[in-house]
Amino acid sequence: RELKLTNIWHKLTNIWHNKLA
Repeated sequence: RELKLTNIWHKLTNIWHNKLA
């Protein structure tokens, strides 16, 4: 369960970084 949540968070952070860049 936690792993899935972390995966989603990582994906969200990745998109955020992409937008920043």
